[in-house]
Amino acid sequence: MSVLDLSIAYHQWPMNPTDEEKTAFSTHGDGLYQYVMMLFGLGNAGASFQRIIETAMRRLK
Repeated sequence: MSVLDLSIAYHQWPMNPTDEEKTAFSTHGDGLYQYVMMLFGLGNAGASFQRIIETAMRRLK
């Protein structure tokens, strides 16, 4: 039996460095932050994640 832990799945995949600045946000007094890993809610996040999983599963066959 195999187990695939997807509880923090999106946060395990790095974003393309050229797209990181598109996720930037600032907080009052704390500075500017940007995501370096995939996050929920991005337009292509679901499709990208699906492609990653399908590629991984094909390798297991």
